[in-house]
Amino acid sequence: MTTLTFVLLLTAVQWSNWRVTGQEARWQKALNGASDPYDLLRVNPDGLIAPPGIVMSRGLKAHFASDIFDGFKLDARTPRTTEISFASTPTDCRPTPPSNRARVIHIRVARSDLQSGVHAMSQEHMQRVVSPLFQVPPEDRASYLHEIARRPGLQRIDVALTETGLPVYLVLETLDQGAVWALHPAAGVDIERIVLIGHGTSGVTPLGATPIEGLDLDHQAHCADLMVRADITQRLAYKASHVLAGPPARVPYVPMNDRPVTITPNDVVFAPIDPAQGVEYAKSLYSELLNY
Repeated sequence: MTTLTFVLLLTAVQWSNWRVTGQEARWQKALNGASDPYDLLRVNPDGLIAPPGIVMSRGLKAHFASDIFDGFKLDARTPRTTEISFASTPTDCRPTPPSNRARVIHIRVARSDLQSGVHAMSQEHMQRVVSPLFQVPPEDRASYLHEIARRPGLQRIDVALTETGLPVYLVLETLDQGAVWALHPAAGVDIERIVLIGHGTSGVTPLGATPIEGLDLDHQAHCADLMVRADITQRLAYKASHVLAGPPARVPYVPMNDRPVTITPNDVVFAPIDPAQGVEYAKSLYSELLNY
């Protein structure tokens, strides 16, 4: 992997001025018309799909987000991030093991419908994405470059943390793309350690000084077969934008806007507040790569 470049873009665009998407309105309409959260679940060839506003928990149980999160408001807007730090990388693909007292919760999600606002790319990925540009007619290249530059960044997944009584060793794994996990702990939750596993960059909103380790299997493919999983005592397998780690209980919902994020390193990382500025910055990166 090449030398890490970190970029953070800030503008004066106000969060309150962003438009609510039509997709968000459709999700909200479906929620308003449903009396049972299971009515909104769908199954496709990839697995179970839960739309935003539905929280999935162990055993593929479904809950309305309003029954889990105090102050929840369905919001598909991309949050802004003003502080990014980087997770440590485990030695020999093996994260620090949990203590004897810890309860291990392992959450696995393939995709989310929500966005985090954080972008992370490797040089290899960028080169692969722009290589077809040389086959594009010159008059169409600007349009092609704009399209690849406007691709969304890491996804966002809300996690309600309700496991109390024992320290929690939290493993957050994305099976398909990178994601940022926004944590919403209940009072009394004690997180011993957070381990991020992803195919691509993964991140989490940190909780105090809780240690965070991360494996990016796109950069560390050899780790996929070497990771020690025998200590994992719980696995939650589903695809969703909101998940529950622990028994059903209410937790305060804290929007991700302006929360710090800790992620696994990558060659280029940036978090634009203004989406248009983010597109222009991505275009400049791709253009520089191609000397276009």
